[in-house]
Amino acid sequence: MRQIQGVNLVINYLIQGSRFFRDIQITKVYGGQQVIDVANGDQMPIGIDVGTPQYTFRRKIRSMLRELLSSEHYVFAMLKYYLNAIRPTKKALHNYMVSEDKADYILFHGILSAYYYYKMNGGSVPEKCAVIVHAADDDMGQLFEQFPAFKEKKQKEILAQRDYVYEHINKVVYISKKAYDNSKVPSEKKCVIYNGIDDFPYEFSMANDDKINFVCVGSMSGWKGQELVSQALINMNRKHLDKLHVYFVGDGAERANLEQQVRDGHIEEYVTFMGARKDVAEILRSQDVFIMPSKNEGLSIATIEGIRAGLFMLLTDAGGNKEVMGDKGGMVIKRDANDIKEKICCIIDERLVSKEQKERSRAHFLEYFTTEKFISDYEKMFLSL
Repeated sequence: MRQIQGVNLVINYLIQGSRFFRDIQITKVYGGQQVIDVANGDQMPIGIDVGTPQYTFRRKIRSMLRELLSSEHYVFAMLKYYLNAIRPTKKALHNYMVSEDKADYILFHGILSAYYYYKMNGGSVPEKCAVIVHAADDDMGQLFEQFPAFKEKKQKEILAQRDYVYEHINKVVYISKKAYDNSKVPSEKKCVIYNGIDDFPYEFSMANDDKINFVCVGSMSGWKGQELVSQALINMNRKHLDKLHVYFVGDGAERANLEQQVRDGHIEEYVTFMGARKDVAEILRSQDVFIMPSKNEGLSIATIEGIRAGLFMLLTDAGGNKEVMGDKGGMVIKRDANDIKEKICCIIDERLVSKEQKERSRAHFLEYFTTEKFISDYEKMFLSL
């Protein structure tokens, strides 16, 4: 629950937005290490240890283990899957099973937790249950890319667990229309609910200088494509470089490699590494373009924060990215450094960043991705079960 990652952020926004519920109440969030008593005012401890010596030490250890225990090897993949997914899931379910309070509704944040809960109860549970698919598809593509060894030896078992959950669950919640449309779950058992976040007031005025600020927010783990952005800058001519600056917000196992790439490409003056931050909303106030050539996505909270700040979006066609940017809020990019370079140069040459464009992005956010809509949609979903 301490990690700054998408699932935890969605849970946190549900807690913070629970003030908008009318007929239901979030009481507790069960995790492997702790239970958040929402009814008593507990909050998610996301990022609480960022910047501490303990945090830095753990990041280094995790990076070392990632390199030593390659997920290409089945035994290592299973070990990491057990430690990162199975064990905490079973602990969280145990915490709920032994608690005295029983819920009317349960919202599972992943197939695995729903699967084990139904199995523990012989396929029949007293609560109304829904599961959020925080991924781009039903086929567990993100999981199999994270653990390549599973594609041969464990894929059938994992997909059988998914099918078991879909057979027993009351509702499957998809976080993008794209995932919903590609799902084979019967229409009466599925719905789309976009992630939503609180709004902040923004005032847009264009800077007097010609420099455009680009920001890339996300974990530096090889999935978000930061290395493609830096390579695009390396391939760019000085005329365009002098009109931009790129800010990388985030941390992860690939940060050292990314920093070395920037030094080797002699583009240090055009790049700033900001590390893991808790004040992303404030950082985005001074940005113009949000760029993220991610390999796989569900519906990124970071991209929603980008359109909330009125940023022009450069995103791959992964998950719900196109739904976040809307029809006039950005451009689709390929996971290709030359394509990214061309799109960046296009933004500079054609002056696509403007006050009017920022207002269009804001309007799209206010229509689809606010906390009020997010909470209202979840309440409607639960009350319809």
